[in-house]
Amino acid sequence: MATATTEFNFVQELEKTLLQNIATSFHLDFMLLNDKKGGDVDTINNVAQGVYATEEERSRYENRGQYNSHEYHTHQNYIAKNRESHNLQQQGKLVDKYTDKKN
Repeated sequence: MATATTEFNFVQELEKTLLQNIATSFHLDFMLLNDKKGGDVDTINNVAQGVYATEEERSRYENRGQYNSHEYHTHQNYIAKNRESHNLQQQGKLVDKYTDKKN
């Protein structure tokens, strides 16, 4: 029976851990961070300014195709969720997930 093995470079990991601990102790951890404009998350604000977390996301956004409201609003998931929300609202049981208030 063959077993899968992975190589672990103990010295490299030790060096990385020590460097990180020393930098953090002296409040120099900002030197280890790889900051970039917009951060690692694609927000609406960042995308509106043309800032993306990765080139892959930029490409996906630029090649996304046209929005088709008919296709969206006639999808079975949309219809089912809309029906469920409507029924809960009619019964006075619809709850706003952000505020926990009934609508």
